[in-house]
Amino acid sequence: MERSRTTSGAHDDKAPLITTPDTSYDNGDVAMQHIDSPRYSPTMIASPETTDRDYSTYRHSSSSTFDVEDGTQYQKQPHGVKHFDHHEARRTLMKNGLWRLLITLFFSAAMCFTLKCWEGWNSHIVLSNKDIRIFNSLTLGLSLCLGLNLLASLKHYASVFRWFFLTRRYVSLEVFDLILHFGSLAKVTKLMIISSPGFRGRKWLRKFSLFKDVRDDGTTWMWLVCVIWLLINIGSQILVALLSLFWPLNNSDNPLLAPGTVAVADLREWYVVNNDTDRDSGWNRPIREISLEAAWSFGNEANSYPEYNLTHVQKDLSSLPGTPIYKGNDSYHYRFYNREPKHPFINYVNSSRNVTARATCEELEVGSDGEVIVEEDTWLYVNASRPGANDYVPYYVLEKVPGSISWMASTEELCGPRCTNFTVLQTKAEKADGADKVDDRVTRTSLFLCNSTLGEVSPITGNDIEIHSKDDAEAVYGSDEFARIAAGAIAWTAKGTNGLRQNSLQKKTSKTCSCALQSALWPPLTITVSATISRTRPWFPSQASNSM
Repeated sequence: MERSRTTSGAHDDKAPLITTPDTSYDNGDVAMQHIDSPRYSPTMIASPETTDRDYSTYRHSSSSTFDVEDGTQYQKQPHGVKHFDHHEARRTLMKNGLWRLLITLFFSAAMCFTLKCWEGWNSHIVLSNKDIRIFNSLTLGLSLCLGLNLLASLKHYASVFRWFFLTRRYVSLEVFDLILHFGSLAKVTKLMIISSPGFRGRKWLRKFSLFKDVRDDGTTWMWLVCVIWLLINIGSQILVALLSLFWPLNNSDNPLLAPGTVAVADLREWYVVNNDTDRDSGWNRPIREISLEAAWSFGNEANSYPEYNLTHVQKDLSSLPGTPIYKGNDSYHYRFYNREPKHPFINYVNSSRNVTARATCEELEVGSDGEVIVEEDTWLYVNASRPGANDYVPYYVLEKVPGSISWMASTEELCGPRCTNFTVLQTKAEKADGADKVDDRVTRTSLFLCNSTLGEVSPITGNDIEIHSKDDAEAVYGSDEFARIAAGAIAWTAKGTNGLRQNSLQKKTSKTCSCALQSALWPPLTITVSATISRTRPWFPSQASNSM
Protein backbone atom coordinates (compact mmCIF):
# COMPACT_ATOMS: atom_id res chain seq x y z
CA MET A 1 0.00 0.00 0.00
CA GLU A 2 1.41 3.33 -0.97
CA ARG A 3 2.07 5.76 1.79
CA SER A 4 0.49 9.12 1.35
CA ARG A 5 1.88 12.39 2.76
CA THR A 6 0.04 15.48 3.50
CA THR A 7 1.78 18.82 3.45
CA SER A 8 0.42 21.85 4.96
CA GLY A 9 2.28 25.11 4.84
CA ALA A 10 5.50 23.35 3.74
CA HIS A 11 6.96 22.48 0.50
CA ASP A 12 6.56 19.09 -1.08
CA ASP A 13 9.28 16.51 -0.70
CA LYS A 14 9.08 15.88 -4.37
CA ALA A 15 9.49 19.48 -5.26
CA PRO A 16 12.92 20.46 -6.46
CA LEU A 17 15.17 22.13 -3.98
CA ILE A 18 16.08 24.92 -6.36
CA THR A 19 13.48 26.37 -8.64
CA THR A 20 13.22 29.46 -10.66
CA PRO A 21 11.21 31.98 -8.76
CA ASP A 22 8.12 33.34 -10.27
CA THR A 23 7.60 36.96 -10.84
CA SER A 24 4.80 37.05 -8.29
CA TYR A 25 5.00 36.19 -4.59
CA ASP A 26 1.47 34.96 -4.66
CA ASN A 27 2.53 31.79 -6.43
CA GLY A 28 4.47 30.45 -3.43
CA ASP A 29 3.45 28.97 -0.08
CA VAL A 30 0.83 30.62 1.98
CA ALA A 31 3.30 31.39 4.74
CA MET A 32 5.51 33.33 2.39
CA GLN A 33 2.86 35.30 0.66
CA HIS A 34 2.55 39.08 0.94
CA ILE A 35 5.70 39.32 2.97
CA ASP A 36 6.99 42.24 0.94
CA SER A 37 3.64 43.68 0.20
CA PRO A 38 3.12 47.27 1.35
CA ARG A 39 0.32 46.02 3.54
CA TYR A 40 2.73 43.69 5.38
CA SER A 41 5.85 45.78 5.33
CA PRO A 42 7.70 45.84 8.68
CA THR A 43 6.77 48.54 11.16
CA MET A 44 9.19 51.42 11.21
CA ILE A 45 10.88 52.34 14.48
CA ALA A 46 9.70 55.86 15.00
CA SER A 47 11.30 58.30 17.46
CA PRO A 48 9.19 60.31 19.89
CA GLU A 49 7.42 63.45 18.86
CA THR A 50 9.62 66.40 18.17
CA THR A 51 10.56 67.65 21.65
CA ASP A 52 13.07 70.22 22.92
CA ARG A 53 14.61 68.93 26.09
CA ASP A 54 17.94 69.83 27.72
CA TYR A 55 18.91 71.97 24.76
CA SER A 56 18.48 68.92 22.32
CA THR A 57 15.92 68.23 19.62
CA TYR A 58 14.03 65.03 18.63
CA ARG A 59 12.76 64.78 15.07
CA HIS A 60 10.80 62.06 13.19
CA SER A 61 13.01 59.64 11.30
CA SER A 62 12.90 56.09 10.06
CA SER A 63 15.34 53.49 11.30
CA SER A 64 14.31 50.56 9.09
CA THR A 65 17.01 48.57 7.36
CA PHE A 66 15.00 48.78 4.17
CA ASP A 67 16.11 52.41 3.85
CA VAL A 68 19.37 51.02 2.59
CA GLU A 69 19.42 49.65 -0.96
CA ASP A 70 22.51 48.49 -2.76
CA GLY A 71 24.62 49.67 0.16
CA THR A 72 23.48 53.27 -0.23
CA GLN A 73 21.37 55.12 2.31
CA TYR A 74 18.75 57.39 0.95
CA GLN A 75 19.59 61.07 1.52
CA LYS A 76 16.58 62.06 3.55
CA GLN A 77 16.11 64.97 6.01
CA PRO A 78 16.86 63.44 9.44
CA HIS A 79 13.87 63.25 11.73
CA GLY A 80 13.87 62.27 15.42
CA VAL A 81 17.63 62.59 15.88
CA LYS A 82 18.67 64.24 19.17
CA HIS A 83 20.60 67.35 18.18
CA PHE A 84 22.79 69.36 20.65
CA ASP A 85 24.06 72.87 19.86
CA HIS A 86 26.28 74.52 22.46
CA HIS A 87 25.72 77.96 20.93
CA GLU A 88 21.99 77.57 21.36
CA ALA A 89 22.49 76.29 24.90
CA ARG A 90 24.68 79.26 25.76
CA ARG A 91 22.15 81.71 24.37
CA THR A 92 19.41 80.05 26.38
CA LEU A 93 21.44 80.24 29.59
CA MET A 94 22.30 83.88 28.99
CA LYS A 95 18.70 84.70 28.22
CA ASN A 96 17.38 83.04 31.38
CA GLY A 97 20.09 84.53 33.58
CA LEU A 98 19.57 88.03 32.17
CA TRP A 99 15.83 87.79 32.66
CA ARG A 100 16.22 86.79 36.30
CA LEU A 101 18.78 89.56 36.84
CA LEU A 102 16.42 92.16 35.38
CA ILE A 103 13.67 91.03 37.75
CA THR A 104 16.06 91.34 40.70
CA LEU A 105 17.13 94.82 39.59
CA PHE A 106 13.49 95.83 39.20
CA PHE A 107 12.58 94.91 42.76
CA SER A 108 15.78 96.49 44.08
CA ALA A 109 15.04 99.73 42.23
CA ALA A 110 11.46 99.68 43.50
CA MET A 111 12.72 99.28 47.07
CA CYS A 112 15.21 102.15 46.68
CA PHE A 113 12.54 104.34 45.10
CA THR A 114 10.17 103.68 48.01
CA LEU A 115 12.82 104.50 50.61
CA LYS A 116 13.79 107.68 48.77
CA CYS A 117 10.15 108.77 48.62
CA TRP A 118 10.00 108.32 52.39
CA GLU A 119 13.04 110.54 52.89
CA GLY A 120 11.93 113.13 50.34
CA TRP A 121 13.53 114.09 47.04
CA ASN A 122 14.22 117.82 47.34
CA SER A 123 13.52 118.26 51.05
CA HIS A 124 12.30 116.31 54.05
CA ILE A 125 8.60 115.52 54.21
CA VAL A 126 6.12 114.89 56.99
CA LEU A 127 4.26 111.56 57.01
CA SER A 128 0.92 110.97 58.67
CA ASN A 129 -0.01 107.71 60.40
CA LYS A 130 -1.76 106.55 57.23
CA ASP A 131 1.30 107.34 55.14
CA ILE A 132 3.48 105.36 57.54
CA ARG A 133 1.18 102.32 57.27
CA ILE A 134 1.29 102.52 53.47
CA PHE A 135 5.07 102.80 53.56
CA ASN A 136 5.36 99.78 55.87
CA SER A 137 3.13 97.72 53.58
CA LEU A 138 5.11 98.65 50.49
CA THR A 139 8.49 97.90 52.03
CA LEU A 140 7.28 94.59 53.46
CA GLY A 141 5.75 93.47 50.14
CA LEU A 142 8.75 94.54 48.08
CA SER A 143 11.17 92.87 50.49
CA LEU A 144 9.24 89.60 50.27
CA CYS A 145 9.24 89.73 46.46
CA LEU A 146 12.92 90.60 46.39
CA GLY A 147 13.79 87.82 48.82
CA LEU A 148 11.87 85.19 46.86
CA ASN A 149 13.39 86.38 43.61
CA LEU A 150 16.89 86.20 45.03
CA LEU A 151 16.24 82.71 46.36
CA ALA A 152 14.92 81.45 43.01
CA SER A 153 17.67 83.15 41.01
CA LEU A 154 20.46 81.77 43.16
CA LYS A 155 18.96 78.30 42.94
CA HIS A 156 18.89 78.60 39.15
CA TYR A 157 22.49 79.76 39.03
CA ALA A 158 23.47 76.82 41.24
CA SER A 159 21.82 74.37 38.83
CA VAL A 160 24.00 75.80 36.05
CA PHE A 161 27.27 75.91 37.97
CA ARG A 162 26.97 72.34 39.23
CA TRP A 163 27.93 70.89 35.85
CA PHE A 164 31.20 72.75 35.94
CA PHE A 165 32.16 71.04 39.19
CA LEU A 166 30.92 67.63 38.07
CA THR A 167 33.18 67.68 35.02
CA ARG A 168 36.31 68.64 36.90
CA ARG A 169 37.18 65.23 38.31
CA TYR A 170 35.83 61.81 39.15
CA VAL A 171 33.85 61.88 42.39
CA SER A 172 32.08 59.33 44.49
CA LEU A 173 28.37 58.68 44.17
CA GLU A 174 27.60 60.53 47.41
CA VAL A 175 29.58 63.61 46.35
CA PHE A 176 27.96 63.43 42.93
CA ASP A 177 24.54 63.56 44.56
CA LEU A 178 25.54 66.53 46.73
CA ILE A 179 26.87 68.52 43.79
CA LEU A 180 23.86 67.60 41.72
CA HIS A 181 21.65 69.18 44.42
CA PHE A 182 23.76 72.32 44.72
CA GLY A 183 20.63 74.44 45.01
CA SER A 184 19.93 73.05 48.49
CA LEU A 185 21.75 74.91 51.26
CA ALA A 186 21.71 71.79 53.42
CA LYS A 187 23.49 69.84 50.66
CA VAL A 188 25.97 72.68 50.19
CA THR A 189 26.70 72.72 53.92
CA LYS A 190 27.39 69.00 53.98
CA LEU A 191 29.52 69.30 50.83
CA MET A 192 31.52 72.06 52.50
CA ILE A 193 32.15 69.87 55.56
CA ILE A 194 33.25 66.77 53.71
CA SER A 195 35.39 68.85 51.30
CA SER A 196 37.27 70.67 54.07
CA PRO A 197 41.01 69.91 53.93
CA GLY A 198 41.18 69.58 57.71
CA PHE A 199 39.08 66.39 57.64
CA ARG A 200 41.12 64.51 55.07
CA GLY A 201 43.14 61.58 56.29
CA ARG A 202 41.20 61.39 59.54
CA LYS A 203 39.96 57.84 59.40
CA TRP A 204 38.47 57.97 62.86
CA LEU A 205 36.09 60.68 61.66
CA ARG A 206 34.51 58.23 59.25
CA LYS A 207 32.92 56.48 62.19
CA PHE A 208 30.46 59.36 62.34
CA SER A 209 27.67 59.41 59.80
CA LEU A 210 28.32 63.03 58.86
CA PHE A 211 31.96 62.37 57.97
CA LYS A 212 31.74 58.93 56.41
CA ASP A 213 31.92 60.44 52.91
CA VAL A 214 34.90 62.73 53.51
CA ARG A 215 36.42 63.54 50.14
CA ASP A 216 39.92 62.43 49.29
CA ASP A 217 39.81 63.03 45.55
CA GLY A 218 42.27 65.90 45.31
CA THR A 219 39.78 68.75 45.58
CA THR A 220 41.26 71.95 47.03
CA TRP A 221 38.91 74.90 46.79
CA MET A 222 35.50 73.26 46.83
CA TRP A 223 34.97 74.03 50.51
CA LEU A 224 35.74 77.72 49.92
CA VAL A 225 33.26 77.84 47.04
CA CYS A 226 30.63 76.38 49.36
CA VAL A 227 31.42 78.98 52.05
CA ILE A 228 31.12 81.85 49.58
CA TRP A 229 27.87 80.45 48.21
CA LEU A 230 26.40 80.10 51.70
CA LEU A 231 27.43 83.66 52.58
CA ILE A 232 25.82 85.01 49.41
CA ASN A 233 22.56 83.15 50.01
CA ILE A 234 22.23 83.85 53.73
CA GLY A 235 23.64 87.38 53.52
CA SER A 236 21.22 88.45 50.79
CA GLN A 237 18.24 87.21 52.78
CA ILE A 238 19.42 88.90 55.98
CA LEU A 239 20.06 92.16 54.13
CA VAL A 240 16.57 92.21 52.65
CA ALA A 241 15.04 91.40 56.04
CA LEU A 242 16.99 94.15 57.79
CA LEU A 243 16.08 96.63 55.09
CA SER A 244 12.35 96.06 55.54
CA LEU A 245 12.07 95.34 59.25
CA PHE A 246 14.57 97.72 60.79
CA TRP A 247 14.46 100.76 58.53
CA PRO A 248 14.37 103.80 60.88
CA LEU A 249 10.89 105.26 61.21
CA ASN A 250 11.46 107.36 64.31
CA ASN A 251 10.85 111.07 64.27
CA SER A 252 13.83 112.94 62.90
CA ASP A 253 15.70 115.39 65.10
CA ASN A 254 16.35 117.67 62.14
CA PRO A 255 13.84 120.52 61.96
CA LEU A 256 11.87 121.05 58.78
CA LEU A 257 12.57 124.52 57.44
CA ALA A 258 9.84 126.51 55.75
CA PRO A 259 9.65 130.19 54.79
CA GLY A 260 8.07 132.24 57.55
CA THR A 261 8.55 134.90 60.18
CA VAL A 262 11.13 134.44 62.93
CA ALA A 263 12.05 136.42 66.03
CA VAL A 264 15.67 137.60 66.29
CA ALA A 265 17.59 139.76 68.76
CA ASP A 266 17.21 143.48 68.03
CA LEU A 267 20.71 144.94 68.22
CA ARG A 268 19.77 148.56 67.51
CA GLU A 269 18.98 149.76 71.06
CA TRP A 270 19.36 148.30 74.52
CA TYR A 271 16.19 149.93 75.75
CA VAL A 272 13.69 152.12 73.95
CA VAL A 273 11.24 154.34 75.83
CA ASN A 274 8.18 154.07 73.64
CA ASN A 275 5.18 154.57 75.93
CA ASP A 276 3.91 156.90 78.62
CA THR A 277 3.99 154.20 81.29
CA ASP A 278 7.78 154.02 81.16
CA ARG A 279 8.07 157.79 81.36
CA ASP A 280 5.71 158.02 84.33
CA SER A 281 7.55 155.27 86.21
CA GLY A 282 10.85 157.10 86.28
CA TRP A 283 12.38 156.18 82.94
CA ASN A 284 12.50 159.80 81.84
CA ARG A 285 16.26 159.92 82.25
CA PRO A 286 18.68 160.15 79.32
CA ILE A 287 18.32 157.20 76.96
CA ARG A 288 22.06 156.53 77.16
CA GLU A 289 21.94 156.00 80.91
CA ILE A 290 18.95 153.70 80.55
CA SER A 291 20.79 151.67 77.90
CA LEU A 292 23.80 151.26 80.19
CA GLU A 293 21.67 149.91 83.00
CA ALA A 294 19.75 147.66 80.60
CA ALA A 295 23.03 146.18 79.31
CA TRP A 296 24.22 145.49 82.87
CA SER A 297 20.85 143.94 83.75
CA PHE A 298 20.91 141.64 80.72
CA GLY A 299 24.48 140.58 81.38
CA ASN A 300 23.80 139.91 85.06
CA GLU A 301 20.72 137.86 84.16
CA ALA A 302 22.81 135.64 81.91
CA ASN A 303 25.27 134.76 84.67
CA SER A 304 23.63 131.35 85.02
CA TYR A 305 23.88 130.50 81.32
CA PRO A 306 25.90 127.31 80.64
CA GLU A 307 29.36 127.36 79.11
CA TYR A 308 30.62 124.84 76.55
CA ASN A 309 33.68 124.26 74.46
CA LEU A 310 33.57 125.82 71.03
CA THR A 311 33.63 122.41 69.34
CA HIS A 312 30.49 121.17 71.16
CA VAL A 313 27.63 123.12 69.62
CA GLN A 314 24.35 122.55 71.45
CA LYS A 315 21.22 122.09 69.35
CA ASP A 316 18.72 121.10 72.04
CA LEU A 317 18.13 123.82 74.62
CA SER A 318 15.22 122.15 76.41
CA SER A 319 17.36 120.88 79.30
CA LEU A 320 19.62 123.95 79.60
CA PRO A 321 19.08 126.85 82.03
CA GLY A 322 19.72 129.32 79.24
CA THR A 323 21.30 129.93 75.88
CA PRO A 324 24.79 128.35 75.79
CA ILE A 325 28.00 130.38 75.59
CA TYR A 326 31.04 128.86 73.87
CA LYS A 327 34.60 129.27 75.05
CA GLY A 328 37.50 129.56 72.63
CA ASN A 329 41.23 129.88 73.22
CA ASP A 330 41.24 133.58 74.12
CA SER A 331 37.65 134.63 73.57
CA TYR A 332 34.01 133.78 74.12
CA HIS A 333 31.45 133.21 71.40
CA TYR A 334 27.70 133.48 71.25
CA ARG A 335 25.59 131.88 68.54
CA PHE A 336 22.24 133.43 67.72
CA TYR A 337 19.02 131.45 67.37
CA ASN A 338 16.07 132.00 65.06
CA ARG A 339 12.86 131.46 67.00
CA GLU A 340 9.22 131.13 66.09
CA PRO A 341 7.42 134.20 67.48
CA LYS A 342 4.53 132.23 69.01
CA HIS A 343 6.66 129.44 70.49
CA PRO A 344 10.17 130.90 70.91
CA PHE A 345 11.34 128.31 73.45
CA ILE A 346 9.98 125.26 71.60
CA ASN A 347 10.51 125.94 67.91
CA TYR A 348 13.96 127.33 67.20
CA VAL A 349 16.94 126.61 65.01
CA ASN A 350 20.63 127.47 65.13
CA SER A 351 21.58 130.52 63.12
CA SER A 352 24.76 130.97 61.15
CA ARG A 353 25.22 134.35 62.86
CA ASN A 354 27.58 134.55 65.83
CA VAL A 355 29.51 137.20 67.71
CA THR A 356 32.86 137.07 69.52
CA ALA A 357 33.94 138.91 72.69
CA ARG A 358 37.60 139.31 73.57
CA ALA A 359 39.47 141.15 76.36
CA THR A 360 43.09 141.92 77.23
CA CYS A 361 44.32 143.04 80.65
CA GLU A 362 47.52 144.45 82.05
CA GLU A 363 48.38 144.33 85.76
CA LEU A 364 50.09 147.37 87.28
CA GLU A 365 52.49 147.51 90.19
CA VAL A 366 50.74 149.23 93.10
CA GLY A 367 52.74 151.51 95.38
CA SER A 368 52.11 153.12 98.76
CA ASP A 369 51.66 149.66 100.24
CA GLY A 370 48.45 149.26 98.27
CA GLU A 371 46.64 152.06 100.03
CA VAL A 372 43.72 153.80 98.35
CA ILE A 373 44.35 157.49 98.96
CA VAL A 374 41.49 159.92 99.51
CA GLU A 375 41.99 163.37 97.99
CA GLU A 376 39.94 166.33 99.22
CA ASP A 377 37.47 163.95 100.81
CA THR A 378 36.08 163.29 97.34
CA TRP A 379 38.49 161.65 94.94
CA LEU A 380 40.10 158.24 95.37
CA TYR A 381 43.28 157.18 93.66
CA VAL A 382 45.97 154.51 93.77
CA ASN A 383 49.62 155.08 93.00
CA ALA A 384 50.69 152.53 90.44
CA SER A 385 53.31 151.96 87.79
CA ARG A 386 52.92 150.25 84.41
CA PRO A 387 55.32 147.45 83.51
CA GLY A 388 58.69 148.92 82.51
CA ALA A 389 58.01 152.36 84.04
CA ASN A 390 60.02 153.68 86.97
CA ASP A 391 57.66 156.28 88.36
CA TYR A 392 54.33 155.92 90.11
CA VAL A 393 51.38 158.00 88.97
CA PRO A 394 47.88 158.29 90.44
CA TYR A 395 45.08 156.26 88.93
CA TYR A 396 41.70 157.57 90.01
CA VAL A 397 39.00 155.18 91.09
CA LEU A 398 35.42 155.75 92.09
CA GLU A 399 35.08 153.46 95.09
CA LYS A 400 36.76 150.76 97.05
CA VAL A 401 35.33 147.60 98.58
CA PRO A 402 37.89 145.72 100.75
CA GLY A 403 38.58 142.28 99.37
CA SER A 404 36.21 142.69 96.41
CA ILE A 405 36.60 143.89 92.84
CA SER A 406 35.44 147.22 91.40
CA TRP A 407 34.98 147.65 87.65
CA MET A 408 35.22 151.19 86.30
CA ALA A 409 34.44 151.67 82.62
CA SER A 410 34.83 154.72 80.45
CA THR A 411 31.86 156.02 78.53
CA GLU A 412 34.14 157.70 76.02
CA GLU A 413 35.61 155.87 73.04
CA LEU A 414 39.24 155.56 74.08
CA CYS A 415 40.31 152.16 72.65
CA GLY A 416 38.62 152.16 69.25
CA PRO A 417 35.15 151.28 67.91
CA ARG A 418 33.19 148.49 69.60
CA CYS A 419 35.63 148.64 72.54
CA THR A 420 35.38 149.80 76.18
CA ASN A 421 38.38 150.32 78.45
CA PHE A 422 38.32 149.45 82.16
CA THR A 423 40.13 150.16 85.36
CA VAL A 424 39.73 147.17 87.63
CA LEU A 425 40.63 147.45 91.31
CA GLN A 426 40.81 144.82 94.02
CA THR A 427 41.70 146.33 97.39
CA LYS A 428 43.30 144.38 100.16
CA ALA A 429 41.15 143.19 103.04
CA GLU A 430 40.76 145.33 106.12
CA LYS A 431 39.86 144.59 109.68
CA ALA A 432 36.11 144.52 110.00
CA ASP A 433 34.28 146.19 112.86
CA GLY A 434 34.25 143.93 115.89
CA ALA A 435 36.68 141.44 114.33
CA ASP A 436 39.74 140.26 116.21
CA LYS A 437 42.03 140.18 113.19
CA VAL A 438 42.26 141.14 109.55
CA ASP A 439 40.96 138.71 106.93
CA ASP A 440 44.13 137.33 105.34
CA ARG A 441 42.62 135.92 102.16
CA VAL A 442 43.28 139.11 100.15
CA THR A 443 46.59 140.51 101.42
CA ARG A 444 47.45 143.00 98.67
CA THR A 445 45.84 145.54 96.37
CA SER A 446 45.74 144.79 92.64
CA LEU A 447 45.08 147.20 89.76
CA PHE A 448 44.38 146.21 86.15
CA LEU A 449 43.93 148.12 82.91
CA CYS A 450 41.71 146.26 80.44
CA ASN A 451 40.24 146.65 76.98
CA SER A 452 37.06 144.73 76.13
CA THR A 453 35.92 144.37 72.51
CA LEU A 454 32.75 142.91 71.00
CA GLY A 455 33.34 141.88 67.39
CA GLU A 456 31.14 142.20 64.34
CA VAL A 457 28.20 139.86 63.88
CA SER A 458 29.24 137.27 61.31
CA PRO A 459 27.52 137.38 57.89
CA ILE A 460 24.48 135.24 57.14
CA THR A 461 25.16 131.97 55.34
CA GLY A 462 23.14 128.90 54.41
CA ASN A 463 19.47 128.49 55.37
CA ASP A 464 19.23 131.53 57.59
CA ILE A 465 17.11 134.64 57.74
CA GLU A 466 16.66 136.88 54.72
CA ILE A 467 17.13 140.62 55.15
CA HIS A 468 14.65 142.75 53.21
CA SER A 469 15.37 146.30 54.35
CA LYS A 470 17.95 148.58 55.93
CA ASP A 471 16.10 148.49 59.24
CA ASP A 472 16.35 144.69 59.23
CA ALA A 473 20.09 144.90 58.64
CA GLU A 474 20.55 147.36 61.52
CA ALA A 475 18.54 145.15 63.85
CA VAL A 476 20.48 142.02 62.90
CA TYR A 477 24.04 143.39 62.82
CA GLY A 478 23.78 146.22 65.36
CA SER A 479 26.03 149.28 65.54
CA ASP A 480 29.39 150.23 67.03
CA GLU A 481 27.69 152.13 69.84
CA PHE A 482 25.58 149.12 70.72
CA ALA A 483 28.72 146.96 70.77
CA ARG A 484 30.59 149.44 73.03
CA ILE A 485 27.80 149.33 75.58
CA ALA A 486 27.80 145.53 75.45
CA ALA A 487 31.58 145.44 75.92
CA GLY A 488 31.28 147.47 79.12
CA ALA A 489 28.14 145.77 80.44
CA ILE A 490 29.84 144.51 83.60
CA ALA A 491 30.34 148.09 84.88
CA TRP A 492 27.05 149.77 83.95
CA THR A 493 25.07 150.06 87.19
CA ALA A 494 22.80 152.58 88.83
CA LYS A 495 25.67 153.50 91.15
CA GLY A 496 27.44 155.33 88.38
CA THR A 497 29.27 158.55 89.28
CA ASN A 498 30.42 161.27 86.95
CA GLY A 499 34.17 161.65 87.24
CA LEU A 500 35.54 164.91 85.87
CA ARG A 501 39.06 164.47 87.25
CA GLN A 502 42.04 164.36 84.86
CA ASN A 503 42.97 160.67 84.64
CA SER A 504 46.65 160.03 84.12
CA LEU A 505 45.88 156.83 82.26
CA GLN A 506 43.43 158.22 79.76
CA LYS A 507 45.10 161.64 79.45
CA LYS A 508 41.70 163.22 79.10
CA THR A 509 38.55 163.95 81.08
CA SER A 510 36.15 161.01 80.97
CA LYS A 511 32.81 160.07 82.41
CA THR A 512 32.99 156.73 84.23
CA CYS A 513 30.74 154.34 86.06
CA SER A 514 31.67 151.66 88.57
CA CYS A 515 30.28 148.71 90.44
CA ALA A 516 31.34 146.22 93.06
CA LEU A 517 30.84 142.74 91.63
CA GLN A 518 32.03 139.38 92.85
CA SER A 519 32.21 137.19 89.75
CA ALA A 520 31.33 133.52 89.85
CA LEU A 521 34.56 132.61 88.07
CA TRP A 522 36.62 132.59 91.26
CA PRO A 523 35.96 131.95 94.97
CA PRO A 524 35.06 134.95 97.15
CA LEU A 525 37.88 136.98 98.65
CA THR A 526 40.86 135.56 96.80
CA ILE A 527 43.73 137.33 95.09
CA THR A 528 42.88 137.91 91.43
CA VAL A 529 45.36 137.73 88.57
CA SER A 530 45.32 139.27 85.11
CA ALA A 531 44.32 136.03 83.36
CA THR A 532 41.18 135.74 85.48
CA ILE A 533 40.16 139.31 84.71
CA SER A 534 40.72 138.69 80.99
CA ARG A 535 38.45 135.64 81.09
CA THR A 536 35.74 137.53 82.92
CA ARG A 537 35.62 140.52 80.60
CA PRO A 538 34.71 138.76 77.32
CA TRP A 539 32.40 136.45 79.19
CA PHE A 540 30.11 139.20 80.46
CA PRO A 541 29.57 141.14 77.18
CA SER A 542 28.77 137.92 75.37
CA GLN A 543 26.13 137.25 78.01
CA ALA A 544 24.74 140.74 77.58
CA SER A 545 24.31 140.26 73.84
CA ASN A 546 23.00 136.76 74.52
CA SER A 547 20.16 138.04 76.67
CA MET A 548 18.97 140.29 73.93
